[in-house]
Amino acid sequence: MTIGLFRSIFLPLIAVITLSACTSNSPADQRRARDNMTERLSQIPTVDISSRLYSQAIEMKRNGNCDGANPLFYRLANRGGGFELAQYHLADCLLRIATPSITNTDWLEGLIWLRRSAEAGAPEAQGLLAHLYATGPGDIANKTEAAMWFSLYEKNPARKKPGFSYALTPAQQAAIIKALDAETLAKGEALANQWQSTIWQPPSAGRLAPEAPRSEGGIDMLQPQ
Repeated sequence: MTIGLFRSIFLPLIAVITLSACTSNSPADQRRARDNMTERLSQIPTVDISSRLYSQAIEMKRNGNCDGANPLFYRLANRGGGFELAQYHLADCLLRIATPSITNTDWLEGLIWLRRSAEAGAPEAQGLLAHLYATGPGDIANKTEAAMWFSLYEKNPARKKPGFSYALTPAQQAAIIKALDAETLAKGEALANQWQSTIWQPPSAGRLAPEAPRSEGGIDMLQPQ
């Protein structure tokens, strides 16, 4: 029997029985009994389904099982705002599994999810997107985009919050900096100063279709430099 079923059916019944037993007591005693029961009900743990799914998916991903984790990440990522970290992990898994090319629908889908997470302000996604644009294949490499996302990643205050654990590695940061000259970095910083976050909201539930839009947040993300 689930905790939710126990809480929704049996605990109210117990409360009624308890209060009924107190009918011979004074109103003050009945009020204390009612308050005590309310406090007990509030202390019963509830199961956060989203947190449970996320924990299961993360554990699978850590064990190298992105194929098993992706269906769970999809369920969370498709909820839109508030699930940017699930979108990031889904993108990371798809980009790891698929061959890097915009002609590969799985890899393209990973890029789209990464953009959604980055556009919402997730520093994990912004850093990975900067690295992808700086070092990716010829049909996706975009130095200006790389510079913009790297600037946003560097300045993102969320990186300093507890729980941030998916930072760019020193090698990734070095690769980004090596790929960008001073002029491109300046252009990217100017774009970053004008950037505004955009929260993606799903038009409908379900897995992203292969014919998903090729741009997010008004920026053509597939146009090579």
